[in-house]
Amino acid sequence: SASITRAYSGTSEDRGSESSLGNLVADVQLWATSNPSFAGTPAQIGIMNPGGVRADLAFTGDGTVTYKQVANVQPFGNTLVTMDLTGAQLKAVLEEQWQPDGASRPKLHLGLSKDLSYTYVRDAPRGQHVQEITFRGTVVKPGDTFRVVTNSFLAAGGDNFTTFAQGTGRADTGMVDLEATVRYFEA
Repeated sequence: SASITRAYSGTSEDRGSESSLGNLVADVQLWATSNPSFAGTPAQIGIMNPGGVRADLAFTGDGTVTYKQVANVQPFGNTLVTMDLTGAQLKAVLEEQWQPDGASRPKLHLGLSKDLSYTYVRDAPRGQHVQEITFRGTVVKPGDTFRVVTNSFLAAGGDNFTTFAQGTGRADTGMVDLEATVRYFEA
């Protein structure tokens, strides 16, 4: 019923801010790895990198979403990878949004599925930004374990999100992100 967009600062894309489209893609990845037709261990949390979202999903005509529109949003052909992360690792992933010195952008804001939220202090010292993480309203403890889905680029530690590479019980679903999004809109 309306456009779903990346984040913007003025007229420029802002990968350091929350994006409704990034969050939607995280929800799509979660849906693809937790719906009744998924054969693996169901994921609980979806996480998407802002650089993997390359175009807005613009409202046109009667609101029908086309294959071309979805392909423009996710053009890389990454597969979806599930893994277990502890609460401590999840916090580390969220801290990695604040990129290392010398990176091309100071922050890359991850898209998160709807049941995960966190509070942070923007200007805190490195490693101390994330204050509290909740999953379905319950505070996440360091020893908790969650089944997470992300794309193969992030799963390999891309964009300096190195903690993903430490995930256990990893399973590459073989499902391409574009295919998952098409199935989501068809459903």
